[in-house]
Amino acid sequence: MKRKILAILLIFLFLATIFPAAYPARMYLTRRPSPYLKNFLTMWNSFIKALDASCTPERLCISKKISAYLREDCSWDNITVCKNYCNIDTGRCEDPKCKSGWICIDKYHKAYRKKDCTYSRRRFCKYGCKNGRCMRKKKRCKKRWKCIGRYAVKVGKDCKYEEINYCIWGCKKGKCLWGSKLAVSKSFWPWGKKEEKLDSLYEEENYSPYSEENRKGYWIDSWNE
Repeated sequence: MKRKILAILLIFLFLATIFPAAYPARMYLTRRPSPYLKNFLTMWNSFIKALDASCTPERLCISKKISAYLREDCSWDNITVCKNYCNIDTGRCEDPKCKSGWICIDKYHKAYRKKDCTYSRRRFCKYGCKNGRCMRKKKRCKKRWKCIGRYAVKVGKDCKYEEINYCIWGCKKGKCLWGSKLAVSKSFWPWGKKEEKLDSLYEEENYSPYSEENRKGYWIDSWNE
């Protein structure tokens, strides 16, 4: 019986879309039930009562953005137009919740996702996207030591950082400098795992928003999927 009632309702909704005066499309954009919607459902309730039907009382989604309570006599009550969407499992309006941050939306694009699950901008990644970052062009490097601030870093053939030292007296041409003849050592490591610092430096050098590769791309403001 419930399926028949819903089928009849869908027919009514279809006919209503043909006559905007009875059921205008703009009601989907309002946060409160449209008076046209109320009038339509009032007519529906009168029609269904004449059939003397019975339904299981529950809250249902009658469209993607409309939630309503189905009474035992198969009439509708407490109609709500959802701001975002109606959850078909619960029949209630819900607000999406997402973790904000950059994500890859496909192989060559990344976008900034907000907490409400919308996207504020998009960027094209020429060499692909991974973990929310634009990848750099793959290249080969000569194995060598180089300086990054006070760090002496060993660069591998795949351009990844393999080893690191913190230079007390500074770094020059990939080597730690001596600052005093009385110094016991010219380098030391006062922090945690070197691998973590290597990864951090590599990301700063290669994935910084101000790096040459990440300055390239196309920004599209107010973009949503």
